Amino acid sequence: MLKTNPMTSARAAETLFHSSSGLSLGLSMCICLGLHAPVWGLLLGAGFALAGIAEEKSRRLPVYLTFSVLYYTLTSRGMRTAQLALLIAAALLFVSSFFLQKLLPLLRAPVMTGLLFATVLTVTVIQTNVYFGIGASGASVMEMLRTYRSLGFHPNWRGILYGTIVMVVMITVPRKFKRFGKAFSAALLGLVIVFLLNLWLIPDGLPRVVAEIGVQSRPLSAAWRDFAESALPLRPQHAVLCGVALWISQLLSAAALPERQTQAAKAAAPVSALTTPGLLFLPPVAPLRRSRVIAALLLLALACVSAFTGYGVFGRLPAAACGVLLIVGAWQSVAWGKLKEALQSREAAPGFILVVLLTLLHSIAFGCILAAVLSVVNYILSLKRRKEV
Repeated sequence: MLKTNPMTSARAAETLFHSSSGLSLGLSMCICLGLHAPVWGLLLGAGFALAGIAEEKSRRLPVYLTFSVLYYTLTSRGMRTAQLALLIAAALLFVSSFFLQKLLPLLRAPVMTGLLFATVLTVTVIQTNVYFGIGASGASVMEMLRTYRSLGFHPNWRGILYGTIVMVVMITVPRKFKRFGKAFSAALLGLVIVFLLNLWLIPDGLPRVVAEIGVQSRPLSAAWRDFAESALPLRPQHAVLCGVALWISQLLSAAALPERQTQAAKAAAPVSALTTPGLLFLPPVAPLRRSRVIAALLLLALACVSAFTGYGVFGRLPAAACGVLLIVGAWQSVAWGKLKEALQSREAAPGFILVVLLTLLHSIAFGCILAAVLSVVNYILSLKRRKEV
């Protein structure tokens, strides 16, 4: 009998977990951003796999924050403004990487916990539109709620069924089937189940009753127009605001790392700033694990294939499943311990509540800058208290 090496089996399971987790999250985020070509989701998934997003809970919410800022920029200001914002954020990230160690302590205040919690609420409100299939529109929480009120509650029950299945799988599999959950992403399992169910309930040739991700499936030549076309004019002032917000979200990614790993993040940040999808995933942390590298290479190979083929039959995946994946993933990433500490602290609670409320009332980009300003002020005041003592 052939004997399997336990280390080889463990490495294969870890590779499968990172590739499946990166694929599900990257694909869902790109679909909900309006980048429907599969190549973008696979490239983003490769970045997630390389950075090991699924492995460390504390590092996922800054990714959702970056996603939310990009969604706000694309929806309210258009692709051209988003492109300039990405360039501004990349430039800021590159410059700040040379004194990253001095910047990170400024962003570890409790108000940043409020910003991340506001991110979860923002993702929930906006992606509920995809989950329920209401057909609403809006770049911020208040805009989306106003649209919900004007349109009324007219859900697509088939889409709700699909989304609920994904939700149940993502919640139950990691708890009830822990061994399987460590080798394969529960999120991707939910997407596969819903995809097969949709193929069975609505065979090819019948009218589509739910939105599917392949409705606008295109190969690379046409997908490039995702970045080239924009119905809205360029707005430089908004690009600066959103670019700074994206930069802050990337700094939060590094601030979420353990202290011993910040030096590695400092070395990787310039590289991350110069890569195309670099602003959508965390800077890779050295030393890179072989399983992460292999997982990323697998997804990059799939991206090369999909660049010329599109989705094919996989375009039948319901979009509602992607929206629910982001909602559940965001709530599963909440650090409830830090949240409780911030609310129980007399000094931190007012800033925490202020950031959450103003982010929800205005926009996620405004909330990023407000939280950063309050965090810097809090850091300066704490230094003064130490000197007085």
